[in-house]
Amino acid sequence: MKEDTSFGARPERLRRLFALGIEDADESAPAPAVGSWGLSAEQPGSRIGRYRLLRVLGEGGMGIVYLAEQEHPIQRQVALKVIKPGMDSQRIVARFEAERQTLALLDHPNIAHVLDAGTTEAGRLYFVMEYVQGLPITEHCDRDRVSIEGRLALFGQVCDAIQHAHEKGVIHRDLKPSNILVVVQGGTAVPKIIDFGVARALSRPLAEGALMTEENQLVGTPEYMSPEQVRGGSEAIDVRSDVYSLGVLLYVLLTGALPFDPETLRQGGPDTVRRVLLEEDPKTPSRRLAALGAQGESIAGQRDTEVRTLAKRLHRELEWIPLKAMAKDRERRYRSAAALASDIRSYLNGAPLLAGPPSRSYRIRKFVRRNRTLVAAATVVALALAAGAVVSLTMYVRAQVQAQRQQAVSDLLNNTVLAALDPTRRQGGEITVLSVLDGVSDALEGRFTDAPLMEAEIRHRLGMTYYRQGAHDVGARHLQRALDLRRQYLGEDDLATIDSLFELGNVHRRRGHPHEGQPLLLEAVARRTRLLGEAHDKTLYAKTILATNCVALGRHGEALRLCQEVLETARRAGGEERSAAILAAYRIGTVHALRGNYPEAERWIDGALRSARRVLGEDHSWRGTFTDALGWVYLLQGRFAQSEQLLTEAVSHESRVFGAAHPYTLLSVETLVGLYVAWDRPEEASKWRARLAAAKSADAGSLAGSLHHDAQKNAYAIRGCGMDIYDVFDEFHFAHKTLRGDGSITARVDQIQNTDSWAKTGVMIRRTLDPTSEHASVFITPTGVVTFHYRQVPRGAGFSRHGAVGPVALPHRVRLTRRGATFTAEHSADGVAWQEVRSGDPNQSGPVEIAMDEAVRVGLAVTSHHVGRVAEAHVSGVALTGVVAPEGPFTLSEDIGLQTITPSQSRPVRVP
Repeated sequence: MKEDTSFGARPERLRRLFALGIEDADESAPAPAVGSWGLSAEQPGSRIGRYRLLRVLGEGGMGIVYLAEQEHPIQRQVALKVIKPGMDSQRIVARFEAERQTLALLDHPNIAHVLDAGTTEAGRLYFVMEYVQGLPITEHCDRDRVSIEGRLALFGQVCDAIQHAHEKGVIHRDLKPSNILVVVQGGTAVPKIIDFGVARALSRPLAEGALMTEENQLVGTPEYMSPEQVRGGSEAIDVRSDVYSLGVLLYVLLTGALPFDPETLRQGGPDTVRRVLLEEDPKTPSRRLAALGAQGESIAGQRDTEVRTLAKRLHRELEWIPLKAMAKDRERRYRSAAALASDIRSYLNGAPLLAGPPSRSYRIRKFVRRNRTLVAAATVVALALAAGAVVSLTMYVRAQVQAQRQQAVSDLLNNTVLAALDPTRRQGGEITVLSVLDGVSDALEGRFTDAPLMEAEIRHRLGMTYYRQGAHDVGARHLQRALDLRRQYLGEDDLATIDSLFELGNVHRRRGHPHEGQPLLLEAVARRTRLLGEAHDKTLYAKTILATNCVALGRHGEALRLCQEVLETARRAGGEERSAAILAAYRIGTVHALRGNYPEAERWIDGALRSARRVLGEDHSWRGTFTDALGWVYLLQGRFAQSEQLLTEAVSHESRVFGAAHPYTLLSVETLVGLYVAWDRPEEASKWRARLAAAKSADAGSLAGSLHHDAQKNAYAIRGCGMDIYDVFDEFHFAHKTLRGDGSITARVDQIQNTDSWAKTGVMIRRTLDPTSEHASVFITPTGVVTFHYRQVPRGAGFSRHGAVGPVALPHRVRLTRRGATFTAEHSADGVAWQEVRSGDPNQSGPVEIAMDEAVRVGLAVTSHHVGRVAEAHVSGVALTGVVAPEGPFTLSEDIGLQTITPSQSRPVRVP
């Protein structure tokens, strides 16, 4: 056999092959009928080169695709495509060779890779590519009941792959579900484009009739063909033809139906196809769904929703996208697959669409809908400013000065909040909640120096709004300034001063600094008790938040005492079902869960949930939080069916109240994934984890990790967003180098910002960047807990363990040392006296044994422990020993995962 080992793509050769006019496909040697090739074609069990044929996967006009097994130098299953016997005309050979060259030219994670190529002993061309063992994208989505968000996320990856092909000068021309298979890799659904059999080069004009064979049959799939593909004539096919096909695919993913009747297209012949595609307009997706009648219920169920909800979502914006992609006039379509993908992500992120009407009112409506919190906050700020003006007038300000301040208020609103809401007045860039808040903050500086109470009111409200957007550090700065002003001009015992005191302490708790929040919350409770009384709602609520802060500090006994005091005080005052008492009961339950007393945890949380539903109503946000917590307690007890019922209810409720992509909703989804992994139900776990991945990809820009090195201070700011599913799957941003042999890494963790209390940053050594790799890591949380995480065996034979010590105060140092297969984790307050962090395995008393290669990855890692939030860690004093490359500061960094493969061995450790 002649082996063509130089099967890599050669663009010049590809252009020559396309120049042969292979799309004309002069099939002068007609293809044998299906099944007639058997006498002369290779049979399953025979060999082609180093590959043993197992079975036939499929058959096309010019080739047969086999499932084959490669035995040397590695063992794996592959897909082998070979020209059919007798299909040896120049054009057929050129067309087959062009497909082989096209696939080799493309290098994208969502396109099947070519592995090898050659000719058989009979002289027929073949090529080998990765075996994609998946379902067509539409079947996968329907089988797994993938939500609209999940479908759009998968579709966006397909667009990215087609954009890559276009940038390499290749048009696919036959995009359809059967050419886009979805496989599950590491628990995540990944689409793969597998067939470029009728692709053509962008540089090759399409001659008249080029899409027709001698028998006047269209080359391609009529249901997915663009109007210009069937029109013929001198019109050249460009990338917008593929955009049209993508639009049809999106239409099907959304509605479960094709835009035009497939029977009409299949049975009517080329003339009918031309008439339909050139003259008839498709129904809008919402109308198409309505026309399906009773079938619509099943279609909605396959999208994990109800038909009424699906119809509402399809109306207007979501149907603008496929209709723009499928415009008859290609000048009205998206200019590229990248532009189509961008609009998909804009929809998922709530941003204005290219497909939407470009009116000023539409874009303002979009901003208001996407940022209700900010618009409401802007209104509140305006009212607060007006109220502040009245207070100032009645207290001590003359009318002329007051008029000037009212003008200052008007200027502040007009030049910041209102300007940001009006896209015609912005200087480019996307409008976001934080960008508007930043504009108000900048404009506030120095504007109200003669009205400090007005500035304090604005600062307080700005701080609260920043806090609710997750920007805890900025919120804390505004609240600190408001507190300082109120203390100076109103005094320590003014209720407004105490409000700022309490909120600042609460923000410190939420930003992962409970040590800073504790004295503020203690003072707020004491002052509210003295001024308002111990039974006042504000006093009880402050005491409950103080108890929550004690939980973050690990003071469980103190938290229980405070919550019991809240309940007793409320009981004496005849208000056992006041909101603070309900929250205190819930907190008692979570503390019992942390202590492993699950029956008591269940009793308290269930009682709080019943009270919340009865007193606060079914739609109150606490219902979802408490339901999630109760489901989590059932999970810890192994009561999986009951846990599933509650967790799915929590996700449904939070999706309705907060939105499907809200961090609260996604945290419940994380718990649900943990349930299915512990329950050994990997398909359900994969489905829900795909939803988390879709939420992250929809906001990929703002949630992407990054690394910044300050050369003068020799310090790093490393940012990362990561989902955390117990010991099942963690995500990190990892700055890394290569270490050969023995060595160590030491780092001082100075600060962790914008996090929840279980965020982690520290040092890591891992064999590879694969999620299932062996690894060892020493982390610190914002609350000062030092943890030693490690995984000893990859892929299914073990799970990530961890041991913990602390709390310690930041800044604090961590060190990880490798000596052969032994890994030692240590921590130190001063860098002189080091203490070992023991493993979490009761059978392992000393350092951990982990077999790794000589060359490993070593570096800094951070995770937010929260799918919707980015943590930023400040790290200094980084020192490495051993043979490390490259020299100098860290420059390579990327988002990575740590995945546990053995579901039954996962152990939940987090409380909601």
